[in-house]
Amino acid sequence: MDTNKIQDTTLNYFTEPLTYETRPWLSPAPHTHQELEIIYVVRGSCVAYANQRKEVLRPGDLFIAYPNQVHYYESAVWGVGSYVLLIFNASILYEMASQIEGHEPAENAVHIGIDTPLAKRLQEIAQIKGFYSDAKARYLIGLMMMDLLPKLKLSPIVPEEDTTVLMLLEYCRKHYREPLSLERLSKEFHLSRGYISQIFNRKINMSFTHFVNALRVHTAVKLLKNSDMKIVDIAEEVGYTSLRSFNRAFMEIANSTPTVYRRLYRKK
Repeated sequence: MDTNKIQDTTLNYFTEPLTYETRPWLSPAPHTHQELEIIYVVRGSCVAYANQRKEVLRPGDLFIAYPNQVHYYESAVWGVGSYVLLIFNASILYEMASQIEGHEPAENAVHIGIDTPLAKRLQEIAQIKGFYSDAKARYLIGLMMMDLLPKLKLSPIVPEEDTTVLMLLEYCRKHYREPLSLERLSKEFHLSRGYISQIFNRKINMSFTHFVNALRVHTAVKLLKNSDMKIVDIAEEVGYTSLRSFNRAFMEIANSTPTVYRRLYRKK
């Protein structure tokens, strides 16, 4: 699996049916998809959000996002942590899939420890390579979920504005490289600007402007890491009309300038 290829990001930005890897950063852009997403903190710390819930994660903590839960992450400093990332469809769990459909965790985070069998299994999955790696990963994910599911408190999903939220996120995902504003969304969806702003603040836990910046910075990070594009060109590619605006947004989201961030990764 080529983890260096540049992919479009945010809502449904995971184009592979199965992801298992260790990475030094997590997505700051709110996103959702049909698969389950699991984060296990090996080193460092971050804040994870799922719907309206906020979880502070430290080494030994696990975070799980169920299908269609809006989720994202914040790190004090990007690129210095180590996180196991698993993304997989509930269909590989067979009988256990019934505990996924129509449910969501009452709490998305659970402490599983560092040297426990479950923690070691997660790190083993993230290191799988070679022939039949996906088949082995699916098998080990199934074993891992057998141990994890009993630790989760599940509750039935109660739909509330979810369709509107997903439509707004999807529209922003498709158009974040273009000028985006509450006015534009208001005209597109025939909703008041105040109502849309309220949805972002209440359901996503961030302002509309911060959300759009997170989408753009997430893509910019991939371009900084995986291309030789000039920073001014990256700024334009992700939707900024000035380098100053890009630098300000990048600092707000990543706590670093684009130049320093690229230099950090070139040293690794």
